[in-house]
Amino acid sequence: MRSRTKTGVPALALLMATVLLVGLTACGSSKGSDSEKVSVSMAVVLTGLKYFQEEKDGAEAFAAEDGKVDLEVTGPPGFDPELAQKQVRDMLAKGPDAMGISPQPPDVWRRTMQELVTQLDGKVIAYSEVPAATAEQAGESPIKTIVGNNDRGMAREMLETTIKLSGLSPSTTGAVVLAPCTPDKTGTGARRLAGFVDAVKELLPNTTIQTFVTTPTNRQENYDLWADKMSVYPDAVLAAGTCGDDGNSLYRLKQEKRYKYALGAMELTPESLAGLNDGSILAVQTANTWVMGYSVARMLTLAARGEQLPKGFVPTGGTLFTRENAADAVRRENEPATFFRPVIDKIFANGMPKAEPAENAWQ
Repeated sequence: MRSRTKTGVPALALLMATVLLVGLTACGSSKGSDSEKVSVSMAVVLTGLKYFQEEKDGAEAFAAEDGKVDLEVTGPPGFDPELAQKQVRDMLAKGPDAMGISPQPPDVWRRTMQELVTQLDGKVIAYSEVPAATAEQAGESPIKTIVGNNDRGMAREMLETTIKLSGLSPSTTGAVVLAPCTPDKTGTGARRLAGFVDAVKELLPNTTIQTFVTTPTNRQENYDLWADKMSVYPDAVLAAGTCGDDGNSLYRLKQEKRYKYALGAMELTPESLAGLNDGSILAVQTANTWVMGYSVARMLTLAARGEQLPKGFVPTGGTLFTRENAADAVRRENEPATFFRPVIDKIFANGMPKAEPAENAWQ
């Protein structure tokens, strides 16, 4: 009996240790663990612009920081909602834990949004673009979490700053030429154009607004469109477009044609930075797209690990540059993780970010 007892004690201890180890391993792999390996998918509107490359860079920076995120980012090379939705469905078929999409135009994406929300148990974020055509329709969207910019407010701020720095006044007359870079009526370009119009109507009530549509992906075509338009309005007092190449084209035209219009630009590019430094461009508003990509990837990861996504709008904001702080733009371009760290820390100060009312995304 004594010998059987001596051999039984170690065996029992080994069995209990094994059970404990298995239990701990199971706990470590359960939903809600901060260290769980998860799969996250994100789709951008298109891959051919720096704007969306920065979103991808930010998302990849978080994935590298976390170390246990299997991240896939894709998108069509040009604006193509049908191809974009096919790519999203292809990603969905791989079984990700959570997904972020840019549903533009939202009416076309309605069925896809519902499919994603159903299959991913609500772990879906609309980012960069809003998931409904208007603020009034926000409650009807299947996707309840929006991350991105207040594009209308950002555009208004940029043009208000441009007008004030230019010396133009409420008594100024003449043409103001404005352009979205896409023809749709519900996307980023449309909201930015609305912000431009807000600023002009308030600060330059005696001017005449002229609008037309450019292009976001063909630099030479964008320039040609602006060249044709400005030849019709050579004495325009102000000009602005909603995309990066619009600012590039208008800067080039000022250099070549000696036009005198006040110029503000959306998105930071080598040309817009050069324009800030030489005084040709008075203000540049750039969306914090790196922050947006980082934030979406981080929020989706938290959701995949068991946390609840907030319902509403999580703004990632923009950065306004003038000649006074143009030097900071270089740091933003070269060291985004360092430049944006205070913004990131504020957004995630309490873990999953808090959300504003969804309607704010359209204002």
